[in-house]
Amino acid sequence: MGNRGGGAIRKAGGGRFAAVSRAYSGSSRARFDSHQIPSREQLDEQLDEYMSMTKSHLDAELDAYMAQVDLDDMV
Repeated sequence: MGNRGGGAIRKAGGGRFAAVSRAYSGSSRARFDSHQIPSREQLDEQLDEYMSMTKSHLDAELDAYMAQVDLDDMV
């Protein structure tokens, strides 16, 4: 059975061989080099946006759970 991923096979530590994906092979390196890296400010904005969505979702789940616990305590 051959390497179906299309990547190269390189010798890994201990005499074993490991497949290297196309993402790390030299033929596709130009695509990754031309990709623009976001600035720290852009990454911070994306993280803040993601965390605000996650926090509101988790707050809603916690409120629903606490309401259920309060109802169970009354019974």
